[in-house]
Amino acid sequence: MRIMRLGLVVCLLACCSPGPAGAASGHDIVSAAQALFDRGDFQASLKAFSRIVQEKPGTQETEYAQMMVGMCHWRMGDLDQADKAFRAYVKYPEPSGAGYYYFGEILRERGKEHEARQMFHRALVAKDSAPWVAEWARRDLGLEPKERSLSDIGQELFERQEFELALAVFQKVARTRPKTRAGENAEMMIGLCYGWMEDDVRAEQAFRDYARNYKPDAAGYYYFGSVLKRRGKTAEAREMFQRALDAPGCPEWVKKSARENLQNLKGK
Repeated sequence: MRIMRLGLVVCLLACCSPGPAGAASGHDIVSAAQALFDRGDFQASLKAFSRIVQEKPGTQETEYAQMMVGMCHWRMGDLDQADKAFRAYVKYPEPSGAGYYYFGEILRERGKEHEARQMFHRALVAKDSAPWVAEWARRDLGLEPKERSLSDIGQELFERQEFELALAVFQKVARTRPKTRAGENAEMMIGLCYGWMEDDVRAEQAFRDYARNYKPDAAGYYYFGSVLKRRGKTAEAREMFQRALDAPGCPEWVKKSARENLQNLKGK
């Protein structure tokens, strides 16, 4: 499903920042609904966001909630309802650039290429379009400058600690450039992003996918071992730290950290 290219990119929550009077409680409701979405409970999230749309008309919360109704349907694979929800969303006075972009993705999945391109163009010109929206919209329209790769964008986002956005970029790279150096690095970075987002369950799975699809380098084995250690999988963690030490060209920082971890895990 093409939505995976965006992962859990939910930076638009900023659009619902509390106003001066009475908005704090509305923001809390949105945050609770968003938390359900982030945990993957899309049915419960859909119910919560639908309630906001019904009970808080004419507010910023409602506009964002309407978009998230579409996102929930999309994540559950119901393109018809997702399309319907986003058509309602783009009738609001100022849809976000990301909202237009997501709608374009849905339309493309439904084979409505002309309408999809219209949404990508709107994403480019929306006044609040974030850099990642402009980058991906230009790329989908065939306008993306070739000098700057998606891998570079993902690395910049990761270094700025915008891990959700970086995750979405690396997922796209991994999917579109398999069996390349860029794809290999992207799969490792997916695991790192989940780790920094404190989702070690998904981090472990990402590193397992990475180790299955590629032969990790020393750093890859070390990062995998670190996740396994946090997960309490001591024997596997020791194995990964040892593989890191045995990997060709193991950097000094990896050697030092891997040895320290092996010493700490000794006898466990």
